[in-house]
Amino acid sequence: MPEPTPIPAPPGSPSPWSTPQTGPLPPPPPVVAVPPFPTHSPRPGALVPWSRLAHLLVWAGIALGLGLVVRSSITTGLGTWWIGPAGHQHHMLIIALPFALPILMLVLVLGWSPYVPWVGMLAALALGALALIDRDYVRGYAAIEAGLAAGGLLISVLSLFGRYQAAPEPGR
Repeated sequence: MPEPTPIPAPPGSPSPWSTPQTGPLPPPPPVVAVPPFPTHSPRPGALVPWSRLAHLLVWAGIALGLGLVVRSSITTGLGTWWIGPAGHQHHMLIIALPFALPILMLVLVLGWSPYVPWVGMLAALALGALALIDRDYVRGYAAIEAGLAAGGLLISVLSLFGRYQAAPEPGR
């Protein structure tokens, strides 16, 4: 009976019938050090993650609420002082002015600023002043603005308890 023909090995690999190499082994490939994933270490006074998330949601909601006030005011023709009367709206910069407060707060929160609670309280008080002025123009919109300001003030006061504290000194 004829012997079976061996299957040739792929090019570059040793044949099973070849003699093993008897010299020193080649050096292993160099180990590439992978740098660790960069993490952010917040400084004392910055918000903890749950407080940051709450601030982001509340201040984004305040911006959305102000946008709904603008849209409703333009649709119904009942103008607040910062939007203006129907058909004679103020310049877009004046209409956009109240939106600067929530946007500033979102930037501060995303930037890990330790001043978020204090600036948030000031921004909420400014929105409250906006509501007080609008009280004489359109009471319904003033009530909505006051509610948005109260939400901003509440989250800012509560965030005083959701901040990173300074590490205690060694030996204390």
